[in-house]
Amino acid sequence: MSVCCEPVLRLPGPFGRASGADVRHVDLDPVAPSVGLARAFVGDVLGDLRRDDLDIAVLLTSELVTNAILHTRTPVQVGVLAGDEGVLVCVADRVADSPPLVPHPPSGDRPGGRGLALVNDLADSWGTTTYSEGKTVWFVLRTPVEQVGPPPAG
Repeated sequence: MSVCCEPVLRLPGPFGRASGADVRHVDLDPVAPSVGLARAFVGDVLGDLRRDDLDIAVLLTSELVTNAILHTRTPVQVGVLAGDEGVLVCVADRVADSPPLVPHPPSGDRPGGRGLALVNDLADSWGTTTYSEGKTVWFVLRTPVEQVGPPPAG
């Protein structure tokens, strides 16, 4: 699988190649333990973020990886790019012909289904990009530059 953020980086926006930040990625099997591996990967890559921002990034990654594993049952790739513009996290699967993703309001009739609603509520922006090999679901957290790095002493 190609690097999952590539299709997103081709879109207009602040995370184009000019950002100069490197994309880090990990390939995961379509099994439940991969969700924990994705959480740990994002936590390691973004370990210098403020705790609240890191928690949100890890939570949203977990939701997207869970969705990909449950609904596509294909290998998944997680990509992370951190730069002056904030954080971009991408989760790619190998199913290009799925219907558009739409967050649904919480319902007492089903035990799950809140993942995209969380992404919609907590991310500054998000979307889905399809291409010949699959699709990438991505989100952006616009973490101001002064919030990147260790928390202030005190």
